[in-house]
Order: sequence, then structure tokens, then C-alpha cells
Amino acid sequence: MSIDSSILEYICCPITKQSLDIIPNDLLNKINKLVEKNEVYRNDGDKVDQALINALITKDHLIVYPIYNDFPVLIEDYAIFMKKIK
Repeated sequence: MSIDSSILEYICCPITKQSLDIIPNDLLNKINKLVEKNEVYRNDGDKVDQALINALITKDHLIVYPIYNDFPVLIEDYAIFMKKIK
């Protein structure tokens, strides 16, 4: 099961207040390759230790929020800043 895209009109990035989209597969794959190399960290400094099955991304493609068990984790500590992993 995957996230219902209709909820995207009701949620936003808790940091920037930007709207969110489901992450494109090519970007998700890029992040997951870096997760395998232990090169991805959450905003709280903890390492992302498992591949993301799905995620949300801000409109400017700078912040990613993981989706776990079909629930988006819109908590600032769990944010992944793309500038830190590119």
C-alpha cells in the first residue's frame, strides 16, 4: 500500500511550510544508494540506516521526509536535507 496522494493538499513541510510531493523514483533511488554507503543523515544527526520505500519532498527538492508504514513522518528531526547528501 502507498500513501494516498489526496492528503498532499492538507499537509506541508513543518520547516519551510512549502507544499510536498511524492518523491520521484530516480531521486529516491539516488538517496537509497547513499543510504547503503552510510552517507545519509537525518536533521537530528542520526544516520538513516535503512532504505526508504517512499518519501515526500518539498517543492524546491531540498528537504525529504520519509514515509514509514504509509504514514509521512513530518517531524523536523527526521528531515533529510538534500544539500547535505549531494
